[in-house]
Amino acid sequence: RSKSPNDDMEAQGALGFNAMGIKAGGGANTERLYKYGAILLVMTEMQKRAKQIVGEMAQANPQVEGDLDTIIDQLEITNVIAWEESTNAGIPTVAVQVSFGLPNSEKYADMFTVRGSTPLGTSAGTGEAIHLIDSMIYPSQVKNAVALAKLFDRKKDGTLRFKDKLSQEEVDAYNDAELNELFRRSLRYGGKGNLNAVDNVYNDIAVAFKSLKLSDIGSIENIDRTLLKIEENKARERGQLASDATTEQRIAVMQRKANIGMNVILSQSLAAARLVAAVQGKDLWQLIRETAKTTMAKTIAKNGGVDILPEEIASKVEVREGEDLATALQNLPYDDLVIGLQEVRKNKPADRKLYELLRENLDVYRAYSDKAMVANVPEDKNLGGIYLNPKLLDMQIKRDGNGVPLPLINQSLKNMKIEGFIPVIINIQPVGNLPLILGLGEGNDDTQNSVISEKSLPKNKVERISFAEVEEANAL
Repeated sequence: RSKSPNDDMEAQGALGFNAMGIKAGGGANTERLYKYGAILLVMTEMQKRAKQIVGEMAQANPQVEGDLDTIIDQLEITNVIAWEESTNAGIPTVAVQVSFGLPNSEKYADMFTVRGSTPLGTSAGTGEAIHLIDSMIYPSQVKNAVALAKLFDRKKDGTLRFKDKLSQEEVDAYNDAELNELFRRSLRYGGKGNLNAVDNVYNDIAVAFKSLKLSDIGSIENIDRTLLKIEENKARERGQLASDATTEQRIAVMQRKANIGMNVILSQSLAAARLVAAVQGKDLWQLIRETAKTTMAKTIAKNGGVDILPEEIASKVEVREGEDLATALQNLPYDDLVIGLQEVRKNKPADRKLYELLRENLDVYRAYSDKAMVANVPEDKNLGGIYLNPKLLDMQIKRDGNGVPLPLINQSLKNMKIEGFIPVIINIQPVGNLPLILGLGEGNDDTQNSVISEKSLPKNKVERISFAEVEEANAL
């Protein structure tokens, strides 16, 4: 990409997928040298590791390693920050930095610090992910209904743009600080600034990721599933998705990334994945390679298995006791799995796309009801009740100058943000005997304990229920 920051994303992807090469442009621009340099660095490191393996490599102290593992298990994401990152095009993108360490420690809060920033996405295809810029404004960002009608043009996608040749005086006339700030931002970099996208990092992304441990973050798949769910939640909040939206409608919104911004979602994805890799002593490309191998192995196992593999590859597959085929296939060399995936493509049903088969085994679009890190959400969709996860609790309380919480009488209870209690309704059925459910019935015959189905209820009929005592009515 010609409009790119100093980030080696493309190089890590090329290495992860064992590509034939990488085309990042001529070396006149520093960000291109950054990408080529990343590959040269990995090649140098791999040569060094190969020599260590051939020679006598010293063994680490297992006791010390175990102690370090215990310490790392206690570390959390302590901070997520974002800013406008320069590119060689003269207009910015978004950069995200994630800090990982010991919470509330001045010395060790930032033991690991990783970053991510993405190229400018300026393609105009209908299915392209959206690079969110400050001239793109959503109706929910404009509180003044009169200003909404007079100052903006509405685009086909539902977003707004300030009218051409609008003066500062016309905006000032509404005496609206938020409106004024939107206008100011729309003038920076010809409307291509990223301050609204940066705000999305603090308002939506940081809330979901801060205080998470490594076990909460999980895999690349889990990171991206969380980020895409945040995008879906924002789309629902803005009325872009109905409550009964189809799976394909949900996926289309998440692929577009128009609310949070591709420049935010991909930058955070890179930073979080780099954190997972760094703590495991790996580079990002190695994590990408592992995810690709796992996904290809699962896809091959579910779509023909060993039977579709060429003989020279099938003969290498060894399924150990207690091991499934997908796990055994992951032990194959990467290039063998690529050949296996090509065989899946040749043998798949004509009405199925290869990406559909891959998506079934890399499920980043899975539906969840809450907006927190999805690693913490029960995957059994039949579970009901209230999920009391403390990581979903976000309380905002007033404190004095020394950080001591003020008494309850001084707290703004009506405006206090308390989230985290997520009721999950499995099913609703009418009860056939209300007095019995209140503990007021007699007998144990089946008719009194029965629960009638919705189909057996009369349509449009209201029945009056009488109570013998006032206490019975109060109990209801």
